[in-house]
Order: sequence, then C-alpha cells, then structure tokens
Amino acid sequence: MIEGAELTWKAAIGRRARLLVVDDEAQVRKVRADILANEGYESHSVGNGEEALAAIKKEKPDAMLLDINLPGMDGFKVLEAIRLDSLGRTA
Repeated sequence: MIEGAELTWKAAIGRRARLLVVDDEAQVRKVRADILANEGYESHSVGNGEEALAAIKKEKPDAMLLDINLPGMDGFKVLEAIRLDSLGRTA
C-alpha cells in the first residue's frame, strides 16, 4: 500500500473507497478483489461491460479497474457510455 493513500481516501470521502473491478477472467477478478480487500478497500467485481454499467449505477464506485479487452461491450465502449451518461446523453 502506498503510505498514507488510504488515509487520504478516508479523509476525502469519509469512508473506505469503493472500487469496481471489471474483467472477463474470473481468476483475475478474484486476485484483484483480494488485493484490494487486503489493502482496506471495498470492491465489487463484474465480468463484462453491461454488468459494469449496471454496477456503476447501483454501487456508485469511487474508481474502477477496467479491462479493455472485454467480450461484447469492450472497455472503450464502457468508458464512452459512462461519458455520455454523465453528459445526459445515450449511446
């Protein structure tokens, strides 16, 4: 863990940071989630772009670890959908 990083998150948002892990490989999701938990972060993991967009609306994560090479809706399309949604538009 980066010295003081968790203290900065907690001070800034008043709670543990929530991170969304998006990867189509279950083992990669598990390893990343375990590392984040060991470092004191809350995390939620999903396996594709559509699930990522739903989780963003439901979980409202503070940050996201996003695989670019996802089946179906790839990481770039996920980012574009997030950007358009933040502007009040649809893809």
